[in-house]
Amino acid sequence: MCFAARKKAGTANAGLWEFPGGKIHADESQEEALIREWQEEFGWEIEPLQALTQVKSITGKGEPLWLMPWRIDSKQVQPKHLTDHDAVAWIKPKEVVHFAWGPADEQVLRTVLGWL
Repeated sequence: MCFAARKKAGTANAGLWEFPGGKIHADESQEEALIREWQEEFGWEIEPLQALTQVKSITGKGEPLWLMPWRIDSKQVQPKHLTDHDAVAWIKPKEVVHFAWGPADEQVLRTVLGWL
């Protein structure tokens, strides 16, 4: 299964589902950025376990964007709060087709669906 969140109204890609994430700061490792982003967006403490791959996408401005899906572990199963999202879901692989995904996240799904 995978965890996804729906962007709330007034944000980029409002109404579309995405995988949690964000930018890596200059002084952070991938793992540190992942931990920070989940804490900021969901109030969720996670443990990064394994980077699955890197997926190259292109932003709406035509710039390259690298996405790095991870396997994680956590004692929590639901977020404590939402900042940029209005809904969350744990999704089974066969259910992903029923969700409207952002373009970059569709690329991630095509790459990692076999690992879910």
